[in-house]
Amino acid sequence: MKPILLPDPVKHMIDVFLFIPAGSDVKTKPNIEVPEVNSTDFLLRKVFKVFSLPEELRIQRTDNGRPFVDIENFHFSVAHSENVTAISVSASVNGCDLEKLREISREDALKKRVLKTLPDELFEDDNGPLRALSACEAALKYFQTANLTDISSFKFKNYRKTNIPLWTIQWKKLTCSVLEKRFGDKFLFIAYPENVDINCTIHRNYYTISG
Repeated sequence: MKPILLPDPVKHMIDVFLFIPAGSDVKTKPNIEVPEVNSTDFLLRKVFKVFSLPEELRIQRTDNGRPFVDIENFHFSVAHSENVTAISVSASVNGCDLEKLREISREDALKKRVLKTLPDELFEDDNGPLRALSACEAALKYFQTANLTDISSFKFKNYRKTNIPLWTIQWKKLTCSVLEKRFGDKFLFIAYPENVDINCTIHRNYYTISG
């Protein structure tokens, strides 16, 4: 398929669309009705419409179930946590993960090989090991050819604790950066090419389930 020239996202810009149940914030009203069946594809098409993609665009899936479309400069990643869905969109490959805030003990964390290389300061934070695993999940989607068993061979090259925490994760000869954001009781992680500056915009949508 011939690449579609999208006005947005441009290179190194990532748009994240959050779909949150109405009622989780009393100040908000629902703007979307979502069917109980095939809700992920329904939400993807809502996002496609924002970028003026053809309605007949076919959503395909890889062998491991990852959805994609046959457009060269349009990449997206999907993540779920409870009843919240995140869809990250960019002109280059990205990966996202969404996790609910919860504690993982140091003892359980150290059973996972990848976490043995974590900076000690992250074990001082009850959520540190969970955040590290979630960063790996986002990187897993970014690397695409990796599978769940490969996470044990991921390496944390760097962790920068700033207002917006930033991770650098390596697998074989591949490396990516992972941006971390928090909203409510959820952590959102976005993996993208290493050593680039990005602009990440979050769009919140509130939904109800259609009858």
